[in-house]
Amino acid sequence: MNTDTVTNHRDRAGKAAGISFLGFWLFVLLLPGLSLPAAAQSARTPFVPDDCKQYIGTARSTLETRRTEIEGRIQKMRADLLSADPEKTRAIMRELRRTQEDMLELVFALDCVRPAEPAKSAAPSAERAPAASPPPSRGLQSQATPPPPPPAAPQAMRRAVPEAPQAVEVTTYFATNRKKATSPASASETFGNEGLGDLTFGKAVVSIPASHTAGNIELPKLWKFERTADPNKHFVLKAVAPLETDAAKAELAERLKADASRSMLVFVHGYNSSFEDAALRTAQLAYDLKFPGTPFFYSWPSANRVRAYLQDEETARLCESVFETVIGQLSSLPVESIYIVAHSMGNRVVGHGLQAFVEKGNSTKHIKELLLAAPDINADLFKTTIAPRLAQMQGTRTTIYASSGDLALIASKVVHGFRRVGESSGGVLVFRGLDTVDASGASTSTRNLGHSYLVDSAPVIKDLHSIIASKLAAKARGLLEKGAAPDIYWQLPQ
Repeated sequence: MNTDTVTNHRDRAGKAAGISFLGFWLFVLLLPGLSLPAAAQSARTPFVPDDCKQYIGTARSTLETRRTEIEGRIQKMRADLLSADPEKTRAIMRELRRTQEDMLELVFALDCVRPAEPAKSAAPSAERAPAASPPPSRGLQSQATPPPPPPAAPQAMRRAVPEAPQAVEVTTYFATNRKKATSPASASETFGNEGLGDLTFGKAVVSIPASHTAGNIELPKLWKFERTADPNKHFVLKAVAPLETDAAKAELAERLKADASRSMLVFVHGYNSSFEDAALRTAQLAYDLKFPGTPFFYSWPSANRVRAYLQDEETARLCESVFETVIGQLSSLPVESIYIVAHSMGNRVVGHGLQAFVEKGNSTKHIKELLLAAPDINADLFKTTIAPRLAQMQGTRTTIYASSGDLALIASKVVHGFRRVGESSGGVLVFRGLDTVDASGASTSTRNLGHSYLVDSAPVIKDLHSIIASKLAAKARGLLEKGAAPDIYWQLPQ
């Protein structure tokens, strides 16, 4: 499941933009037990996402009881499958699929009624990421041109009024096999959420506000009456420009040659993500990590719906060979260092894609780091099929981040009946030739199901930066050595 999943549910007011000003207040007044005694109190009342509205007033104990009941039903159906005839098997499988979707939806329901905890930013609020850190925008100039400056102030006032900080634009390149919209109304609608399309390359411009706090993606909030994105306050996907493959490769080659590092940061998202989500997250990662090279992301066609987890699984499987193609295309560029960051279900796309890439004898010397965060992969399958191939990658260090507080992956384990690589409640899994980092202390289950620590946890962001910028080994990064040889793993300091 995806880091962005619950963040999107909590923050993306654009998905609820149809609520009118009057309708919003009627909705707030009808909330059980809620009053509006003061403006300060109403300002603290969080906006309730559409997916959570049906659970308003529902006791958490009621949902916990239902979760236990659903877990029991799933276990019984699995047992029934062992002795069922073919016709009954088909009926059980249909019911099992619906029940699995109920289970996943219930996990998000539990997060809806969980006491709110402010997200821990990856940097103190007083420390803002410097505006000059990200690579300069080098494309879509007509889209990225700032508005004309206001009339100059009188000479006597010019020193007294400090210049307002400007939003920073980050250009990130991409590959996607989402279907392209015929006449998109906005940049965010350039690529849809349903169905597989042709592989398309291109670039996108993301605007990051000067007030950005590392670890966050600032988006409009309806409870603040922010119905549209303001570049001075919010992340904005300003432009998306699909390019022909040869044109995209030529432009990427020119940019890489101009960069001293000749490096690329490649991000692959997980379940329940849109193209826009992937673009914003890639820009945020590149900016917060102060990445010196070229950001890039692969967006596979996730359906971007809570109840589409099983559909996303099938889609991810179909996209493994597509990612293999993408890596082959990037490898042909004048790039010296590629850093791949995969999250949740995106680890399946990356893991199987690289497995096939290696098995065909392709060189991986330019892939310096493979960072697998919260992998939603069957642990046995990973150990026997994927991990051995990743360990064969010459010049590549692979790091797995896992957590015992990742409720999203615990739910995935219940749904599938098999343990997930990124879930360490039964003990940290270790794979020969790969580093495993226990991020349990950095992953709180009371924030985004404990699943978004890749991007909103200070210790994880710091560790990623140490790996990419300083190329430090685990011990040199200040991690704690745990376990006993040969099953050594590492733990982020609390």
